[in-house]
Amino acid sequence: KGQDGAEPKPEPRAYPDKAPQESEKTAKQKKWIPKDTSEKSEAGTKSKAVLTLKDTYNNTTFEVPSKCRFFVIKSFNILDVKQSVKHSVWASTEHGNERLQAAYETGVPVMLFFSVNGSGCFCGLARMVSSVDKKKKEECWSDNRWGGSFKIEWLYLKDLPNKRVHHLRIGSKSVTRSRDTQEMPLEQGKQMVQLFMDYKGKSGLLLPDSADDEAPKPRSPKKSAAAPAPAQSPDA
Repeated sequence: KGQDGAEPKPEPRAYPDKAPQESEKTAKQKKWIPKDTSEKSEAGTKSKAVLTLKDTYNNTTFEVPSKCRFFVIKSFNILDVKQSVKHSVWASTEHGNERLQAAYETGVPVMLFFSVNGSGCFCGLARMVSSVDKKKKEECWSDNRWGGSFKIEWLYLKDLPNKRVHHLRIGSKSVTRSRDTQEMPLEQGKQMVQLFMDYKGKSGLLLPDSADDEAPKPRSPKKSAAAPAPAQSPDA
């Protein structure tokens, strides 16, 4: 406490130009911890490992670097984003990897806003901390077509609703309608970081995996009640 007895205000967290080397203790704190929630039944024991994470993210004092670049990352499903949080890696398309690599080579911090298609929210903010390894193919993705990968450091894990960021623009369109690896203007990106800092919501990334985590499927058109059902072919 100060001489007047008041509690000192916390110093803003200045983010370094390079990611600091983590101690072994800090690295362990960021690992996912499986809890044994097994259920016994007549058919035997059914494992339902729930993944939880210690609150080493979501800092309330975070200072955006004066020079940095922001990109939007769109994922087909939440399972791949969960794997990213567990392993601190990401992989985009070949074109997306090239775009992010070019930004990383400029030497300024590259920040990534993650969103799952059809989720109605942005689910986190991470920072790119390595160049793209074109030859490395991770085994954790739901689709084996993603080649090349790079290391990332997760900063925020929150489900920030689209309605809270809809006013932020990339060109003439809202950030909620952005494409994968599309770059976001600096000032818009800083505003979005502030929204992540201020939002009090939780993260769906900390929930156990389920069938609901898959990418939403497009709705099929309603069938007319008068229309007969299509006939099945003999070899269908």
